[in-house]
Amino acid sequence: MSGHGIGATDTLPAMVRVQRPDAFRWRGLANQNPGGLSFWELIREDFGAHGRVPTPGFRAIAVHRFGNWCKGVHPRVLRSPLDLLYRWMQRRVVRRHGIQLEYAAEIGRRVVIDHQNGILVQSLSRIGDGCRLRHNVTIGRRRSGDATCPVLGSNVDVGVGAVILGEVHVGDDAVIGANAVVVEDVPSGALAVGIPARIVRRAAPDHDAVRAESCAATTDGSRDDSGELAVVDVR
Repeated sequence: MSGHGIGATDTLPAMVRVQRPDAFRWRGLANQNPGGLSFWELIREDFGAHGRVPTPGFRAIAVHRFGNWCKGVHPRVLRSPLDLLYRWMQRRVVRRHGIQLEYAAEIGRRVVIDHQNGILVQSLSRIGDGCRLRHNVTIGRRRSGDATCPVLGSNVDVGVGAVILGEVHVGDDAVIGANAVVVEDVPSGALAVGIPARIVRRAAPDHDAVRAESCAATTDGSRDDSGELAVVDVR
């Protein structure tokens, strides 16, 4: 090795380089706040998403944002008291509101926690922009020590009492029904219900797109095997 320290990643084995980001996230050493906005801009946006009311859900997300923001404070001597403040605030949110957002979890923009009590989002889970969570929701690992957690796309609606576990991907605009237990992927736009969850409704096809393609085919036509222009009947 020609370099030393964390900055010399080009000299590390490939496997180590790949694992480093998740290892940092697991230990809570990386800032998981969404990029492109400052801490206060995120807080204002979260406040607006909660109807400009300081609900328990907003408070939990604000404390989570603060805990992640602290990871960007240097040197460590300045960060340490902020970490202690964050831990105190997080414990207070858990005790008073029953909402535990582990700060190595990734919470997207405009996420709304409608209700309080019994909510757990474990480290390494990823919650996309515009998602909505309700009370008694658990999102996390299937077994203690697992390094894989669910990934929720944008605008996912999670019903009361739902459980989402393990290496699961929930697509954009999906709906997880009340008390569903999700252990397999859910397609975008689908509705998943039951224990274990099953898909009872999939996203409707984009009829406007189908109609546009049909019109284009009618206008342009197509050539048959003889090379003659054949009009496509889409009725």
